[in-house]
Amino acid sequence: MKRLLPAIALLTATFALNGCNSDPYESAVKIMEEMATIADTNKDNCDKMGEELGKFADSNKSKLEELQKMGKESKDKEADAKAMEKYKDRITAAMGKMMPAQMKCADNAKVQEAGKKLKM
Repeated sequence: MKRLLPAIALLTATFALNGCNSDPYESAVKIMEEMATIADTNKDNCDKMGEELGKFADSNKSKLEELQKMGKESKDKEADAKAMEKYKDRITAAMGKMMPAQMKCADNAKVQEAGKKLKM
C-alpha cells in the first residue's frame, strides 16, 4: 500500500508520547477509536467518510497537533511499550473497524484530503 492510513500514522506518532497531566496514551486511543467509528459508520460511502474525517480533524486540530508534537519528542521507550501493552486490545479493535473502510476508500479524494488535515 502506497499511502499510510491516517490512523496508523496517528497511532505511531501518539504512542511515542511522554509526560503530561492526563494520560496522553488514553487520549491517543480515544482519538483513534473515534476515527475508527467514523470510518466504520461510513464504510459504504467514501465521500461521506472523507467529509466526516475532515470535520473530525478540524474540530480536534489542536488536540491532534499536541499529540503529534509530544510523539516526536518522546524519549521514554519503556513507558511507550507499557502503553502499547495496556491498550493493545482497544487498538486492535479500532484497527479492525478502521482498516477495511480505509482500504476500500484509500483512493477517494475526500478521504485523502482528510488525511492531509490529519497531517498523515
